[in-house]
Amino acid sequence: TFAKRKMGLIKKAMELSVLCEVEMVLVIFGVPTPVSKTGKLTQYASKDVDLLLARFMEQTPTEVYTNDDYDMFKGVAE
Repeated sequence: TFAKRKMGLIKKAMELSVLCEVEMVLVIFGVPTPVSKTGKLTQYASKDVDLLLARFMEQTPTEVYTNDDYDMFKGVAE
């Protein structure tokens, strides 16, 4: 289910942050529903989200991925 996968993704983000000593922000926009017209917004940040997003806006990413890159990740260990 979506809720279970979302929690798994957040757990992986936390593990990556702690074990690899990286700072990260994860933003998940849920699908709009009759109950939540805009969809639920879920956020995880390893540090202050505003500081991390400001840093993001000041830099140019060295790696950018979209759903079009999915095939590249086939066979990558979880």
